[in-house]
Order: sequence, then C-alpha cells, then structure tokens
Amino acid sequence: MNRVFVFAEWLYELLKLHFYWIVYILKGFVVLGIFPSTAAMYSVVRHWLRDEYHEEQSKLYKKFYSENFVVANIYGWMLTATSGVIALNVLFIPYYTDTLKIIMYAIIIFFTILLIILWSYTFPVIAHYALPTKNYFLVILKTGVFSITATIMQLLLLGIYLFIIYFFPPLVILFGITPFVIVQMAISNNIFRMVDRAPSKES
Repeated sequence: MNRVFVFAEWLYELLKLHFYWIVYILKGFVVLGIFPSTAAMYSVVRHWLRDEYHEEQSKLYKKFYSENFVVANIYGWMLTATSGVIALNVLFIPYYTDTLKIIMYAIIIFFTILLIILWSYTFPVIAHYALPTKNYFLVILKTGVFSITATIMQLLLLGIYLFIIYFFPPLVILFGITPFVIVQMAISNNIFRMVDRAPSKES
C-alpha cells in the first residue's frame, strides 16, 4: 500500500511540474517564457535527482525561472535562429551548382551535428552550472563531445518517447516533456560527474 501512495505522490509531482511548465511559458507570453520555463523544469528535476533539501515545488520553479530567465532566452533563441538559418539553406540547396551543393551539404551536416549537441545539453548545463552567460557555450560543447555515446542514447530515448506519444497522445497532454527531461537529466548528471572529475590541462 505504501508503494501505491509513493507512486501516486510521484505522479502528482510530475503532473504539477508539467502544469508549472505551461503556466510559466504563458507567464513569459510564450516567446520569452518557453526557454526559461524549460530551464526551470530541468533545474527542478536536477534538484530531485540530487536529493537536495526539500522545498515546495512552486517556490523552486519560481526561483529557477527567475535565475535562468536571461541565459535561457539568449541561448534558446540563438539556437532557434541558427536552426532556422540551416533549414532555409537546406531549401535553397537544390538551386545551387553541383560543386556548391556538395560544399553546402558538408557545411550543413557539420552544423546540424553541432546543433544537435547544443540542443541536447543547453538546458541540462544551464540547470547544473551557474556561469557567466558567455561561458556556457564552451561548457555545453565540452559536455556534448565528452560522451558521444550518451548523446546518441538521448536521441534514441527521444525517438522512443515520440513513438510512444504518437500512439498515446493523451500522455503528452498530461506529462508533456517531463518524462524525457527526467531521463535526460539523469544521463547528463553522470556526464557532469565525469567532466568535473576529469583533470584539466591547466592542472
């Protein structure tokens, strides 16, 4: 019976987390709210996984949303703009000469891989580290290339989650991205521990 109560409590917390994600997206009028709200969700999940001091979820979410508001918007919209530029270039490639097509495809493949790494680790890194805004880029990149296997695993898990919600759409209404965030943050925490333990060249 206790396990049932524990499960019900965790389910309730997941539902609340998804609810706060939507509320704070709307609080920022979507455009300014989606990335800070997502970063706040990652931060709350990190807080859970590290089993830190207990604090009411609403207070945690509000605190993390405010703390990450600027950096999450800067990196989120920077990556969105870059993704848009790449998508536009893909549309124009058929109009290029054959030689230029090969060059452009190589460039686009390179930047697409880079973007996948950046999108995969931007929010986990923002949740984990408190850094000056300009320093996040290199840390995100370093974390992404530190374990390519973990990056591929995250992409596979994302594919599985998308496959599941394709057949069970109500799940995304109830939980949104919360299940994927929990799994991704668990994987990222292991990478952070390895990165933090890795000796630097300066030492």
